[in-house]
Amino acid sequence: MKKFFAVICMMLMSTAMFAQAGRIGAGINLGYGLSSDYKTFGAGAKFQYEFVENVRAELAGNYWFPKDDSAVLDFDLNFQYLIGIADGWNVYPVAGLSLIDMMITGDTKDAAKAFGADTNKMVIGFNAGVGTEYYLTDNLKANLDIKYQYGKKDGWKLDWIPIQLGLVYSF
Repeated sequence: MKKFFAVICMMLMSTAMFAQAGRIGAGINLGYGLSSDYKTFGAGAKFQYEFVENVRAELAGNYWFPKDDSAVLDFDLNFQYLIGIADGWNVYPVAGLSLIDMMITGDTKDAAKAFGADTNKMVIGFNAGVGTEYYLTDNLKANLDIKYQYGKKDGWKLDWIPIQLGLVYSF
């Protein structure tokens, strides 16, 4: 768990270092994760930094609420290439790495502990997809992201499509 927090702190510090040069943004996400056997709602926050014109990095964290005695916490470091469609409207491909914490919750967690089984697993994975954003004002934009996210380790696997709506304030 200490390594997990160290990685998150390093990711946040690297974002803060870059935040002095280009346009940055901070926002929130609401989403729905879809897979053949697991569907749930989630919420999160994100920070964006456009380090080269039309190329930005995004650090996002999402908590996917417990369902069927499972919950997911993920942190993504994504890269996006902005393609202007119209004034104030962009589309972008998304590609990145994910740090995924899969957790067993509820009564199943108690049973797993009783048998000495793991109740959570930290997995490094990847994600890829597409998104679009529209500026509602000069600094406020709404976005929609659809991506594929995958991570697997020691029999634990996350293989799904999160769909997220968000608002970002750019400054």
